[in-house]
Amino acid sequence: MRLNYRLKTIFTLTTIITVGTWLTACGKNKEDQSNKALVTAIQGTVKENERLLQNGDLLQAGATIRTMSNSWCELSIRTANSTVTLRLAPESSFVINELDLKKQRRANGNLIQGKGFFSPRLSNGEHYNIKTPTAVASVRGTDYIIKVESEKQTELIVTSGTVIYRSNLPELDDYPSEFIDKSEEMQAALTSLEKSAQPVNAGEKAVLTEQDSNQKREQLKTLNQLLEQENVSRLKGKKEASSAEIDAAINSLNTSAQESETSAKLKRELAELATAPSVKSEKLSEEELQNNIDYFKPITDSSTSNLNETLSIENKIEQVEKVIKENKNVKMEEIETIIGKKEESIKLKNGKTLTGVIIQSGSDFIILSPKGKKVVSINELAEIKF
Repeated sequence: MRLNYRLKTIFTLTTIITVGTWLTACGKNKEDQSNKALVTAIQGTVKENERLLQNGDLLQAGATIRTMSNSWCELSIRTANSTVTLRLAPESSFVINELDLKKQRRANGNLIQGKGFFSPRLSNGEHYNIKTPTAVASVRGTDYIIKVESEKQTELIVTSGTVIYRSNLPELDDYPSEFIDKSEEMQAALTSLEKSAQPVNAGEKAVLTEQDSNQKREQLKTLNQLLEQENVSRLKGKKEASSAEIDAAINSLNTSAQESETSAKLKRELAELATAPSVKSEKLSEEELQNNIDYFKPITDSSTSNLNETLSIENKIEQVEKVIKENKNVKMEEIETIIGKKEESIKLKNGKTLTGVIIQSGSDFIILSPKGKKVVSINELAEIKF
């Protein structure tokens, strides 16, 4: 309990500098980051399940992020060649469904309620989808806003580029990814659904409703009946399954779909689905478009501020390291002047005490002293003296 109290005290009463999240991320290799989302900015109260989130926290697939009233959150997914930035407005709920840009080359999330701004910049072959109760938005390099005001309606506003927008049929996604990828019938249905999608361009708005989804669902009656087979239905609701289970389901589905009458009905329905009328988009006025962009200004400004602070701190740390390297007799006062704060002491669990200018970087502490730079984990700390 003593450690928790001392840490809380120093965070609220002293001037320990919290390095921005990018410095924390830079300390990890790119492979580690390819299947994680990094919290890059927070205003107010934001939770992952029941855990309060902070700048620098890493999130994995399966995480549910909720922003409270008057609260904002920005997340970032980064690989060597790609970046996905998403910003959640107050009273929003977002689930990271899949997050693997490195191996599977795809990521997707579910905006259950609220409002989000999404900005993916992906390399060739990578896919990023945002789903809501009634819609799916597929993109590669564009900026757009999604509003989920109820389970029955989703509004899309594209601020740059083009978004492929279609109705969401959750029953097609409620199976293990491997089954969906390998099943010819599932792929054919998804292809037809994609063909019915509406491209929405910059400056346009489009709305998809529960009624739109139901109309698409009517055109998949035969496939939905096939999915009710025992070997297939047992996979429903599962994220993963054994190879034997997946192979059995694929064989059952394929065998039934090859029956002449069933095959004809399935092909006819998928053809109708592919050519079904799409949702219509409408042009926004410049003022309305700008108002929607400006709505996210609080978290955008916070993110910019965090990044600028991070770059400033990084530069100062580099400056200290350069001074120490060039002058073996550097004094603590000079380090204090460069960083802009006084020295403090950290006592470790092994009994050692480290003194210097202390900077927090995520769950690590950087100690700068005339002896150089040392990094220790919060798990090594016994107490902090100030």
